[in-house]
Amino acid sequence: MKQLKRICALAIVLVLCLGFAGTASASKYNGSHSTTAAYSSTQSFLDAMDDAGIIYTYQGLDSDEDDWVEISYSGDYCDNIDLDVYFSSDNDRASYRFWNLIDFNSSDYREVLVAVNKLNYDYKWVTFYVDTTDYSVTVSLDTLFPAGDAGAICLESLDQIVNISDRGYHALEPYIK
Repeated sequence: MKQLKRICALAIVLVLCLGFAGTASASKYNGSHSTTAAYSSTQSFLDAMDDAGIIYTYQGLDSDEDDWVEISYSGDYCDNIDLDVYFSSDNDRASYRFWNLIDFNSSDYREVLVAVNKLNYDYKWVTFYVDTTDYSVTVSLDTLFPAGDAGAICLESLDQIVNISDRGYHALEPYIK
């Protein structure tokens, strides 16, 4: 049974590599990295990204003691938007955030809110929300995983948020400041 799980996890990673490799880029690591993450779940994700050829920057622990990884993403519609992934010390969850997917003028607030509500209706796995403190739209996704399965699950979540965010960016383009 364990062997079957490993084969399935490898198959998922291979499928993601074919569909996702090359779409994320950052500055620090590509392939084998020399840094060991603070948490085992983060390390599993880093190893999966290494296997997939995804470039990322391991930032270490943030002020909340979450293990932080940054990936700079360019898609069909958006260029060089940083995705932050935070892993909890419990090794059972990760939070993905595209902070400031777009910035917009306060005069477009109602139109952006309507567009964000439609995106939330269309895409169930991520949440788009409007931040009125700086008039931006943020995209979030939270993932739970059993101990030892973080790599493949987090790679699938990464694929989901970047693809949905790219489509959301396109829908929000008319409002970009």
